[in-house]
Amino acid sequence: MYNEVANLENEKVVLVSINSSYENLINHTPFKGKERLIDCVQKFWPVTPERANKAKFVFGIYKNEIMAVAKIIKPWKRVFDYMQEGYFTEDEEPKRDLSLISRCAFIGKLVENSPYLGKKLSANDKLSGPSRYINC
Repeated sequence: MYNEVANLENEKVVLVSINSSYENLINHTPFKGKERLIDCVQKFWPVTPERANKAKFVFGIYKNEIMAVAKIIKPWKRVFDYMQEGYFTEDEEPKRDLSLISRCAFIGKLVENSPYLGKKLSANDKLSGPSRYINC
């Protein structure tokens, strides 16, 4: 499975780069509000909710490898909207860094047995920024 390339040709997914948050997580120095793998995947992304909500899953990418697969439970929304609903605690990033309020988040659940876990992205699917849409 590892080093195998993921075929995303027929999938509607959003890819997000979790390089820094995942690195901090595995080194036991997580960012505030990103103490779990699902937290690293689901929040503070520069995406368009209307487009991102066409996806069924979000893949957390670490160094070109799919480290997390999250099923979207509650749709992508602006962080501000989730803050209004009480989803972020007082000391989490968007309340301390106001630039994150315009970013987006979703509420999801990790898919532990996904066949995509551990696979690499193809050259065509690689991330060149913090996020990317595939077939959305």
